[in-house]
Amino acid sequence: ATQIGALDPQVFVCEDLDKGRWNWQRATREPTSTTRATSAPPMKFPEILLRNAQLHYSRMRGGEMLQERGVMEIEGSLSPREGGAFSFKVQSRGEGDSFGPVVEGQFNANTRVVDARLRDFNFGKDIEVMLPEQVRTWWHEHGLSGNLDIPRFYIKPGTAEERSRFRIETNLKDVTLDIK
Repeated sequence: ATQIGALDPQVFVCEDLDKGRWNWQRATREPTSTTRATSAPPMKFPEILLRNAQLHYSRMRGGEMLQERGVMEIEGSLSPREGGAFSFKVQSRGEGDSFGPVVEGQFNANTRVVDARLRDFNFGKDIEVMLPEQVRTWWHEHGLSGNLDIPRFYIKPGTAEERSRFRIETNLKDVTLDIK
């Protein structure tokens, strides 16, 4: 297949507040070193298109699901590029079919480098629902509101020999913050 279209997919993500981890983190593996050379060619991935996707957010504490939940609706694409890279674009929708933030960029599966841009981000309840509890608490305690664009979000995860590197450029628009 060269293209996979997912119509009305639903993804359920849950934050374990006791462990500070999300259920999707169980799907990632730590890189392992090997002494054998691999001769198999890299797998070729198809383009993936998401239409009317729903991300369902929930939280649990003490092994029990909490009542608080949220849903974010998105449209998106993930397209393979050369050298293990993928380009992506995700457009969210907020309440009343209004458009929410757009994130687009590239991810390299071999190097785990992300180079992305975010625009039209509004500090509102549509975004708040997907944030980790610690960030949400800080948000509420400081009365954060307003909009921002991130023209550059770059992260290169570290290795045993090298520290992680990141760069985030931010343009704030009518942002308010209470400093206590």
